Amino acid sequence: MIIPHSKIFALAIFGSFSLPILSVKAAVVTYQVDVNIDFGPLIGNSYTGKLTYDNLGLTGVGDESVLISSFNFPFEGKTYTQNDALSPTVDFTDGIFLGLNYSGDGPSFPTFSAGISGFFDPSFNYDLGGTGGAGTGALNYTPIPESSLVVGLLMVSGVTFVIKRYLTHP
Repeated sequence: MIIPHSKIFALAIFGSFSLPILSVKAAVVTYQVDVNIDFGPLIGNSYTGKLTYDNLGLTGVGDESVLISSFNFPFEGKTYTQNDALSPTVDFTDGIFLGLNYSGDGPSFPTFSAGISGFFDPSFNYDLGGTGGAGTGALNYTPIPESSLVVGLLMVSGVTFVIKRYLTHP
């Protein structure tokens, strides 16, 4: 039985796209966290960390918070993790990522505050304790693509290339 080219092409494209689409529903999401100090004794310094959470419990409706799975943020000689904070969460409004809520006890603890949609941007604050001073930083979150999504996109590109080549040079 010979299958027309158009049906082969349609099946290949549908099959290739279904893998990444299914993996997006419930996934571990990772963000790069960048802080550029804009006020205080550390002005001009930059710090980069990584934040991970599972979006399985999110509905995309109203205000929601999810506990973070992992956090790694080197700051002034110490690497802060999810275990250093008091119930660290990421916050959302109607499915929109607002940012990280992360704080702890004691001096020298960096604090991340999620924004409030339409009112406040996410913020970063620090207090070096004693006479070290305090300050703030501009905060930026950059999503890091899930590896299965990247593999799925590479598969789509490869399958499309092969099919296009086959159709032009049978």
